[in-house]
Amino acid sequence: MKNTRRFLRQSICSLLALAFLWVAMPLSGFAAGLSAIAKDEPLHTAELGTTMSQEPLFLYAEDSESRGENTKVFYASDGSKTMVFYPSAVHYVKDGKFEEIDNTLALENGRLTTKNSPVEISLPVNFGAGTPVTYTVGGHSVSFVLQSA
Repeated sequence: MKNTRRFLRQSICSLLALAFLWVAMPLSGFAAGLSAIAKDEPLHTAELGTTMSQEPLFLYAEDSESRGENTKVFYASDGSKTMVFYPSAVHYVKDGKFEEIDNTLALENGRLTTKNSPVEISLPVNFGAGTPVTYTVGGHSVSFVLQSA
């Protein structure tokens, strides 16, 4: 009885180890994609046109009507369109249209605020007691102030 349990446990452990190795093997192929994600670069570019031209392809304008949260579509020099996929969001929905995310801080009314982002942040130019920091998402805000020590 004891030997049967031991054999069964060893068999299950061996099968689980083999299953783990089988699942883990193709992960090395994703290394290029993971490095692109870490650098926030496009993961993949897919040509939507069907041309087989050997000439270099130049992207000259974005088709803003074809935007997605993680995608941009560009017009190419050969008349085709090229879609670029990004690992994180590059657009957000504002008034029913996808808008470009721009997290750059700009000076507005004596405060630093995000230019064009789904997350609005408002920072005082000079931090001190009584000057609030405001964080707004989807119409909901959180503000806090630093208290003197």
